Amino acid sequence: MLREEILKKKVKHKTAIPYGTYMVSMRIVSPKYSTKDKYKFTGGRMPRILTVPGFDGILIHPGTT
Repeated sequence: MLREEILKKKVKHKTAIPYGTYMVSMRIVSPKYSTKDKYKFTGGRMPRILTVPGFDGILIHPGTT
């Protein structure tokens, strides 16, 4: 799917990323989560999904449910 098509359909905080295989980086330290106890073992680093068309800054973190 083209980036422009994705941006037209995207709804903030509701739209899932497109199906596919993506690179993941562990170089990002989250200012929001780095002080939380459950992230101490990673030094506040969280997996970030890279090069997702129409999306930026996708961080993977434990959910509450």
